Parts: sequence; structure tokens; C-alpha cells
Amino acid sequence: MDDFPASQIDSEQLLTSMEVFFNGAGTNWEAALQTALEAIEMCNNLKNADIVLITDGLCAVSQEFDQRFSQVKQRLEFILYGVLIGVANAGRLAAISDAVIFLNDVAQDVEATQIFDAI
Repeated sequence: MDDFPASQIDSEQLLTSMEVFFNGAGTNWEAALQTALEAIEMCNNLKNADIVLITDGLCAVSQEFDQRFSQVKQRLEFILYGVLIGVANAGRLAAISDAVIFLNDVAQDVEATQIFDAI
């Protein structure tokens, strides 16, 4: 997990961070989202944060986690952006995200930079 303070987001830095973690082998959504929740809660229950979950879509979350995540999301009023790489069907990612962004190839810097500039 990387933490990018609001107003100091550099899309190139974000893309570099994304490339380090992307290996095409699936994403453990629960572990990633739990880590993000803990980081937000450690900042005195920071409200209006953004979480960006970058995935190839090959995962899901348990019903128990989904319920807990939804409760914390409502309390802390954060936004979850799902970034789906190389897959056209958002499936379960669409159900837990506020917005899903489709990215064909993580190596296409121009496309990725434009997407993250919009977030």
C-alpha cells in the first residue's frame, strides 16, 4: 500500500506504484482493502479519503467482509475506485466500488496517467 496525501498526487508516481504491485496473478481484495481501512482509521478516522483498488478482477470478498467494509465506508465516507486491468467485465468489483475504471494495459502510461489525473 502506498499513501498519497491529498493535493500532492503525482500521476506518474501513482503509475510507478501500480506497476510494482501488478503481477497478473490475481488480487487479494480483502487483504488490500483491510490494509486501506486500517490506514484510514489510524489517521483519526479520516473522512472523505480515496481508496484505489487496482486488480485484474480475479478475486472477491466474503459476505462478512463486504458487510463490515460497507459499514466502515458509510461511517468514514470514503470513495473506493476500482481499477480493472485487462478485463472488460467488472463483475464483483462494480458491486463494492463507487466507480470502476477500465485499463487495458498497465504499461500504457498515457492511458493510465489520464485515468489517475481524473481521480
